[in-house]
Amino acid sequence: WWTAAIPPLQAGAAGLGHVNAPPQNDGVLRRIPNLLRFRSGSQPVLYPSLALAAASHYLDVKPSQIEAGNGQITLPARSGERHIPLDQYGSTWVNWIGPHHSFPTFTFNAVLDGEVPASHFKDKIVLVGITSAGSFERHATPFSAVQPAVELQANALDDILMRRSARASPDWVRLLLLLAIPSLIGAITFFFNSRVSGLLTLAFCVAAWFGAVASLAKFGLIVPVATLILAAPLSWSICVAIRQFLDASQLRQAEERYALAVRGANDGLWDWNLITDEIYYSPRWKEMLGYAEDEIESTDAAWYGLVHPEDLVRMKTLIERHLNGETPYFESQHQMIHRDGSVIWVLSRGLRVCNADGKPTRMAGSQSDVTLQVETSRQLERNAFYDSLTNLPNRALFMNVLERALGRSRRRSEYSFAVLFLDLDRFKTVNDSLGHSSGDDLLIQMARRIESCLRPGDIAARLGGDEFTVLLDEIGDVNDATRIAERLQKEITRPFVLAGHEVFPSSSIGIAISSPNYEYGEDILRDADTAMYRAKSQGRAFHAVFDEAMHAHALALLRLETELRRALERENFLVFYQPIVDLQTGDLKGFEALVRWKHAERGMISPGDFIPLAEDTGLIIPLDHLVLREACKQMRHWQKFFGVSLTISVNLSSKQFAQSDLVEQIQNTLRTTDLPPSSLKLEITEGVLMDNPETAASMLHQLRELGIRLSIDDFGTGYSSLSYLHRFPLDTLKVDQSFVRRMNEEGENSEIVRTIVALARNLNMDVIAEGIETRAQMDQLRGMHCESGQGYYFARPLPAAEAEALISKGTRWEMESEEVALIGS
Repeated sequence: WWTAAIPPLQAGAAGLGHVNAPPQNDGVLRRIPNLLRFRSGSQPVLYPSLALAAASHYLDVKPSQIEAGNGQITLPARSGERHIPLDQYGSTWVNWIGPHHSFPTFTFNAVLDGEVPASHFKDKIVLVGITSAGSFERHATPFSAVQPAVELQANALDDILMRRSARASPDWVRLLLLLAIPSLIGAITFFFNSRVSGLLTLAFCVAAWFGAVASLAKFGLIVPVATLILAAPLSWSICVAIRQFLDASQLRQAEERYALAVRGANDGLWDWNLITDEIYYSPRWKEMLGYAEDEIESTDAAWYGLVHPEDLVRMKTLIERHLNGETPYFESQHQMIHRDGSVIWVLSRGLRVCNADGKPTRMAGSQSDVTLQVETSRQLERNAFYDSLTNLPNRALFMNVLERALGRSRRRSEYSFAVLFLDLDRFKTVNDSLGHSSGDDLLIQMARRIESCLRPGDIAARLGGDEFTVLLDEIGDVNDATRIAERLQKEITRPFVLAGHEVFPSSSIGIAISSPNYEYGEDILRDADTAMYRAKSQGRAFHAVFDEAMHAHALALLRLETELRRALERENFLVFYQPIVDLQTGDLKGFEALVRWKHAERGMISPGDFIPLAEDTGLIIPLDHLVLREACKQMRHWQKFFGVSLTISVNLSSKQFAQSDLVEQIQNTLRTTDLPPSSLKLEITEGVLMDNPETAASMLHQLRELGIRLSIDDFGTGYSSLSYLHRFPLDTLKVDQSFVRRMNEEGENSEIVRTIVALARNLNMDVIAEGIETRAQMDQLRGMHCESGQGYYFARPLPAAEAEALISKGTRWEMESEEVALIGS
């Protein structure tokens, strides 16, 4: 407590007020205690501040009327209540009007000497106090380093009278600001770089200062702006430090990732200082060329000295162009010389760095070993245009050369060329008998022999399988092409040694001569292929030159193939039946099933017109199946209806015989038609059996196990090996009609037939003679003890209804009569 004024002083004064104003911890005076307790004897006395006492007197408020409570002092003046806020210490914040001398100040001497008119003090409150600079009653304020105490009271009095008393902001506002500022500064630092965020933080501090001043002036609210201003740069410093730490961490991680990536990518690095002309080569850069760390100098000459001479000029040019700004980056794939003398392929990339004047001062980049990629690319490119087995050009490259030759022939009328299309005969036999590796060996040797027959400028290619093509460049006429074709065939027919076996292949060759009529390479290749098929149809080891008639024939075959496919879908085929007769008794022993095509426009088409096409296109397989099914069904019908024991003979084509599921197919057919296996006789040509005797024997044994009878068709035309014949489980030898037609009593063909019959008897087989057309032929065959025969002499192939009529009548043929006679039961 403070000591109160002595009683005489109290009695003689209009009012008393204290002038105590303790400064804050920083020595600056910001608040005054408007009420203080003083000791008067043993009783406490509540004294107002001098400013509050003066204001009460001025407002005509008695000291006893001053009210204090609820954080404020209330003066109930007639002109309106005055509310003076108090803080938690009972003090009131001074709302300073300005620095020292903000209020009019006069010295006592000036007043006493009359220098200041009395009118200056009318209706004014005059405070008298010490104002000299050397006086003790001075305080440091927010506006002045030293300010007289009397001016403190003047400011406080002015605040009360003008209702400008200041109050401190609530604690929650200060707490909210202290929390919000770091967040705001952190956001600024996150979105902007250090320089920009620092300027924004400074701007925030300035704005906070002016905001605090405006708040005090407008609302009398004191915001602790110093704390905010200190918190903002502190927060910025902390955020920048955190960001720099995170950036440094990310940079370190990025550098680690880069180092790992470089090591993982196996790339070498180089860094060229264009000012000093020194180049840094990383250890990996040197290692990929076989050099140790200290074995390559840091110069461009060391680099250039390792580049292959073929690529050096081009590489230097690319570097110069990039340094001159002509290219966005430097990239060069070139050869370099390894320390061991070998050549490797590298890919070098780099970027230049320029100074403020745009002059390049540095160039850095990487170098990768791309030898494997280059070799793989070249191999892929070779595979795209060359046959991997024979190393000959493939179809793509051949067609490219062929198109260029066609273009040359259009530009030069005197230029002529030819295309040869070669197909190996019986290549499948080599594959099936000696294996695919021997087949591949044959193709490789064939390629070399073809190349040996060509002239400079000619090109040979393998299209695929056993097909080869040759482009003969600059020929005089067709004779040049045929001479080379003959040379090829002569060379090809020489024996090949495959897996210890001598093989004698042959080739059919088609020839097409260039013509202005050819627009595309595919056209002349197609015609050479057509000519090759014409040569193949003439036999083995033939060649043929394409003409327009072949093209017309090929188109006709194409149309016929389309019609054949439709006919198969609609089953527009009929099975005819030719009787097989016992030559000793004249009895009917069975029928051979023969197919006929019932064409909607051309009528009945004989097998010779469509069977070869069906075999070439593979349509023979469904056709054979159709004939087998219909023949078995028909024979079973006759057996059930007439109770006869006849056999039905059905031909198997080479393609059907080669089917892996042939036995299963026939088994299913017999099951669905309910025909006994012994009633079915399958006829296979001699050539089919001899193409692959081992496989054929296995297939025949499986069929024989089913109970099916087996016959070798057209025997004598395929020059079968007798050593194989006895291994086939055959029931019948069928004499080809070509021998029967040319028989006479003393002729060679008669002896051939006689030999076949004797051979069959020795092998426990029966014999059927085909193509019997005359009585004389039949008598001769009977004299040779040939068991059975068929031919026009007995009957042509008959529709099912007519064949059924023979069965129903119990027909037998009279063998002794001079004329053919049918005897019905």
